[in-house]
Amino acid sequence: MLEERRYAGVGVSPGIAIGRILPVSGGSDLLVEPEKVVLAPEQCEKEIGRFDEAVSATKLELDALKKQLGSQLSGGEGRIFDAHLMIVGDVAMRSDVVDFIRKNNTGASYAFFKVSEKYIKVLSGISDEYLRERAMDVRDVAGRILGRLEGLPANKLALLPDQRIIVAHDLTPSETAGLDRTRVLGFALEGGSRTSHTAILARSMGLPAVVGVEGEIFTGLKYDTRMILDGFSGTVIVNPSRRTEEAYRLKAQEAGRFFSDLEREKDLGSETLDGFAVQLAANIESLDDMAEVNKCGAAGVGLFRTEFLALGRGLTLPEEEQFNIYRSLLVANGNHPVVIRTLDIGGDKGLPEMTRNPEANPFLGLRGIRLSLRANQEAFRTQLRALLRAGSFGNLKIMIPMVCCVEEVLEVKSILADVEQELTEEKIDHTTRYAFGVMIETPAAALQADRIAQLVDFMSIGSNDLVQYTMSIDRGNEKVAYLYQPANPAVMELMNRTAKAAHKNNIWVGVCGQMAADPHYTALLMAMGIHELSMVTTAVGPIRRVIRNLRMHEAEALLAETLECSTAEEIWNLANQMLRKIAPEVAEMSSL
Repeated sequence: MLEERRYAGVGVSPGIAIGRILPVSGGSDLLVEPEKVVLAPEQCEKEIGRFDEAVSATKLELDALKKQLGSQLSGGEGRIFDAHLMIVGDVAMRSDVVDFIRKNNTGASYAFFKVSEKYIKVLSGISDEYLRERAMDVRDVAGRILGRLEGLPANKLALLPDQRIIVAHDLTPSETAGLDRTRVLGFALEGGSRTSHTAILARSMGLPAVVGVEGEIFTGLKYDTRMILDGFSGTVIVNPSRRTEEAYRLKAQEAGRFFSDLEREKDLGSETLDGFAVQLAANIESLDDMAEVNKCGAAGVGLFRTEFLALGRGLTLPEEEQFNIYRSLLVANGNHPVVIRTLDIGGDKGLPEMTRNPEANPFLGLRGIRLSLRANQEAFRTQLRALLRAGSFGNLKIMIPMVCCVEEVLEVKSILADVEQELTEEKIDHTTRYAFGVMIETPAAALQADRIAQLVDFMSIGSNDLVQYTMSIDRGNEKVAYLYQPANPAVMELMNRTAKAAHKNNIWVGVCGQMAADPHYTALLMAMGIHELSMVTTAVGPIRRVIRNLRMHEAEALLAETLECSTAEEIWNLANQMLRKIAPEVAEMSSL
């Protein structure tokens, strides 16, 4: 009998799959360097024409795929193919390919490969996890165009023989979306992250997915190997025993009942047993995400990321287009608050116009509000105009990212006043009744939280970057991943300090990073006096359940104890004990 093997990964889409696997080579294998063909100068124009034909054919292919999958995926996932279509039509990329062909007298396949490789390399090296995953978008589109140039099939996985768990090093978004969902049980990938499009599509399809699985999993896999895929805990089991399979089948039934119960609770209040309430809001990237916001019962939007507007478009976005998006979002939320974060990209974020003069240390360079104030102020003013105009249609809160000092807050407030004056003079309808806030995601901002709180209407703690900058690590670097510690005493102290500053100055404070979605930290954040927790929509139900089982005096006692701890492990253990005590069913879903 084959030996049972267990591997750890990151669960990015909940659920349990049990069945046979289909090991595939996808994603990166689509871009194998073609042979360098040297042409006579007069042949170059013909190659440019061949390249343009391949691009046009790829655009038609993506249009057809988007239309084909429109009835299978939730509306939000269509934007994946919108992003791909933007890449296909990218003028800068085409110009680079044409220049490469003419300067080097090479064939279109080789030239396009080299240009795509440059774009993918830049995107793969950035610090922001969401934007780093956009390298997969470029790789996907490039693979399709290169396939056209080389006469290769567009999607090797369009037809599956029967129901299978897909096991791969990585998959491109269109490979994932092109799969027959009735025959896919789940995904186990060596690459990817929580924000990869495979993860997004898996959640939309309601399929379990685990990414970041240890590479040894691929050793000895065969076409009929059996596997258990646990999208809750990120566990992958190869060659499971009969006893293990039986145990997981029972857990799958329990999970189904658990999430059905949570969905029935979506209209219940998010307050503790002794009456302390906190607002649960959603982190979203598109208007299409509103369907999931309503489904989970979130009270508004705690973080609307405007970065997706720039993907494939560049930094200059038309005011009218932004206004229409923001207005629709505010109308869709009625009286619920909508926190819209101004463009949070930077020199380390890989947009084409920002890579021509790369920074030596982009992680500490122009990003967030620094970019808006120092290198992109015209586009920043355009965004503020659109926001203020849209603000008349709902409960608008404007938030600026990556604040480090009081001077930045004052400068933004001055620009906002100028923009308001401009709109008044131009007799354009706009709101003057909006809230202005900042993200606290640097130690400098947390240490000055009391001074900053005197200048704003609210603060929201971006825990992902606060952990990264407090611990002086790149959270995308696996070599220092062990130091990415949300429960580190230094992080806890900075968050508690920020919350106290908010209360002292009578403003509300929220958390919109991953910690808000992790039930282990819910009691601690409640004890700090956090007013709003904003998270991915799938986390709202479990967090609501934890809050409704909690008593505030228990949370406060836990916080007092953790503030005396010396290590992240001590704090984590205490938080885990509390979660298992008040909401064992939620704890169990996190550790199946």
